[in-house]
Amino acid sequence: PTPPPLPDTTLFRSAEARAKTGLPVVSEVLDPGKVALVAAYADMIQIGSRNMQNFPLLREVGLAGKPVLLKRGFGCTVDELLNSAEYILSGGNADVVLCERGIRTFEPSSRFTFDLNGLAYLKAHSSLPVIADPSHATGDPKLGGTGGGDGGREGRGEGGGEDRVPVVRGPQRGSLALDQQRRGDSSQAQPGSAVY
Repeated sequence: PTPPPLPDTTLFRSAEARAKTGLPVVSEVLDPGKVALVAAYADMIQIGSRNMQNFPLLREVGLAGKPVLLKRGFGCTVDELLNSAEYILSGGNADVVLCERGIRTFEPSSRFTFDLNGLAYLKAHSSLPVIADPSHATGDPKLGGTGGGDGGREGRGEGGGEDRVPVVRGPQRGSLALDQQRRGDSSQAQPGSAVY
């Protein structure tokens, strides 16, 4: 069946790009009422850190029949992440990938602290796949993630299956952000992604 037309064509364009390149589409959803729409176009549904404990949303993606990327909330424990994953699993969806992306601490040198201990704990105490997304934790292209520093290497060293680097929406903003990251200037980069 053909998915319904979109008022905002971002998902449709992402699906077209997938058809041309073979790259899978991961799209974040914020609203339980839009899960079916995102599932019609995306290969994987992302639950961002701010929605990790949005239980109506977790229940809905558990029923969607699509793999789910569940990002750890920046103020949440590893056990809370695992409990959130249980909501998705209880809906019958066993295709859940856990994502460590950094937590808030008292350290002022970076936006978040990338929790390598939490990453190792997840690998040791869960049968779910775990990936590392160092791009949020550093907040600085010189330190890793989207800037190509060492942040991603540490994640792989602790068992994170792969680096995950978000792609910005809009060619102008994407080019601007990439140019600024290459120069080491993140002050005006405006990363963003389509969220529903």
